[in-house]
Amino acid sequence: MEILPQPDGSYVFRIEGTDMCLDLPNVSGWTPVKQWENNGGDNQKWRIRANEDGTCGIQSVLAGSGDEAFMTGVSWRENDKVIGLAKNNGNDQKWRLIPVDNEDGTKTTLTVDAAALKITGLVPGEYTISETLAPAGYMLLSTPVKIRVEKDGSVVLAEESSAADLPEGAIVLTIRNYRLYALPSTGGIGTGVYTVAGILLMTSSAALCLGGRRRARSRESAA
Repeated sequence: MEILPQPDGSYVFRIEGTDMCLDLPNVSGWTPVKQWENNGGDNQKWRIRANEDGTCGIQSVLAGSGDEAFMTGVSWRENDKVIGLAKNNGNDQKWRLIPVDNEDGTKTTLTVDAAALKITGLVPGEYTISETLAPAGYMLLSTPVKIRVEKDGSVVLAEESSAADLPEGAIVLTIRNYRLYALPSTGGIGTGVYTVAGILLMTSSAALCLGGRRRARSRESAA
């Protein structure tokens, strides 16, 4: 199975050596996951959701921001069905991504947890890290972070990013989350300050307008 990253941050699971991909026709309960020719549609795109125990959930893009369409194993038996089902936090929806050898003999491993993503064995080239769902209270990363793996194994930022920090010679990339700004709803000086400030601004504007009219009238009387 090949896991192919997509520009929108999702993944396509393609059967190696073929053009057949894992496909979920719809998000209704107990819908079987099928193998279907690659069509570029959302029905063949999946998001990888990290679990705290190091496993991951695999959810169809068709579900949007809801809790539907998680890849679910009906049982542990060989050749049994895999279906799309609403999130249930059960072991039947927890998956581990097992690496295979790259062409040069190295292995690419992907480990996820609730706070970090660890990738080893990447072949030289450029990679993009996109945020598809921000934590509650934080802004979504506005632009993807691009990194480059050099032939000597070192990692550098392919493009400057205000949200990313990768010191020279380091292999740990830190991507900062920025909180959403919101006005206080209760207590303290809160919105009262903004309300008073708004009234003062409107009063000043009215005074300036009135002053302008008085000066105009004075000029007319003098004439």
